[in-house]
Amino acid sequence: PEFREALHCIRCAACANVCPPYREVGGHVFGHIYSGAIGLVVTPFMHGIEAAAGPQSLCLSCNACEQVCPVDIPLPRQILDVRAMVAAEQGMKRPKAAVLGLYSHARTMNVLLKIGTRSQLPLARGQPMIRNRRLPILKTQTRWRSLPALAKRPLRDRLKSGVAAASLGMIGEAAGLTVALFPGCMTDRIYPEQGEAVATVLAALGVKVVHPEGLHCCGLIPNNSGDVPHAKAMARQTIERLESAPADRIVSGSASCVAMLGQDYVHLFRNDPAWLPRAQAISDRIVDFTSFVARVAHLPPGSLAALDGGQRELTYHDSCQGLNALGLSSEPRILIEGVMGDRLIELEENTLCCGFGGAFSFEYPAVAERLMNRKLKNAEATGTRLIVTDNQGCIMHLRGGLDASGRRIEVRHIAELLADRVREQTRSR
Repeated sequence: PEFREALHCIRCAACANVCPPYREVGGHVFGHIYSGAIGLVVTPFMHGIEAAAGPQSLCLSCNACEQVCPVDIPLPRQILDVRAMVAAEQGMKRPKAAVLGLYSHARTMNVLLKIGTRSQLPLARGQPMIRNRRLPILKTQTRWRSLPALAKRPLRDRLKSGVAAASLGMIGEAAGLTVALFPGCMTDRIYPEQGEAVATVLAALGVKVVHPEGLHCCGLIPNNSGDVPHAKAMARQTIERLESAPADRIVSGSASCVAMLGQDYVHLFRNDPAWLPRAQAISDRIVDFTSFVARVAHLPPGSLAALDGGQRELTYHDSCQGLNALGLSSEPRILIEGVMGDRLIELEENTLCCGFGGAFSFEYPAVAERLMNRKLKNAEATGTRLIVTDNQGCIMHLRGGLDASGRRIEVRHIAELLADRVREQTRSR
């Protein structure tokens, strides 16, 4: 019964037309007899799980198919359920299974990541990117995309010393709220400056920001890999940590994490009467940073404009999870053009995935590279030197491609732009 919506298919092929990997590899690879997103769902029931095992792995969970389906089939969710069926019946490749199993243990990973921060020095050489193109393990990735180095100090350590930001109480309607900050593992370990930017903006709005202890990963990585047991284990750990920090809202600067906590948790625990209410309670409180600033704080136009009247010129990359899963479109544009008064040049094919897709870009680097280059070509066509987005996975992917190719374009999180203006106003007082 969980797949019954697939029976509503009218065979219009809209899901295939918008699927980024399908556009790159074609139906002979992306499917069995029935191709495209709907084919990934119906194939195991009509031809057996073995016929769906290979094609389903080409889905990068961009959610574009669900947006165009005229009969509202929840294709992304159903494809992940098929992936879980494949993993349960056939298992995963041993290296991937080992990594996911290890990653589910928060304390172990904390120790290993601390070791990794030191052991990466010969590869990173003090730079923010790992560019080594000779090591056999890395060259399939670093040939076309530099990889980010781990931050010297994770966000969890930086936040212990506090965030320097004065309240700009005259702007916004969020003053007095208590917010639990959920940074996400990429922000914590790779881009802590983005988490600091989120905390800085929230503090400036008069929001009390609390940092729940012991947070690790929300479980998105195993969930998108079909590893339901580890996804549930990590989800339970996250729910318990967030429950320990009472707050009006839970805010995250990662659109992917918000989609996981806000949508996927409820589905993960749909048959668990003990955990479903707790998952729903988290879902009811989670909100992405962009929506919080634009819709909850309701910042007035020009409230964070440059004091000298200048404008930054930029383009905006709509992340798949932000646009397709969370429905974010006007929110970042309200902040960029309205609140900050910057000049936005829209990206051609702005709804097209950049090709990251989490583990997808590591398992299918050739497809991910083509999608990335298409996105970067469109960004270059705008004539700007700044790409802004709301998702750390996209930032890692696009920065890596730009660095490997020598293109001089900057990629930043939207929170960093807002934090720059907050700091400018704070200094002027």
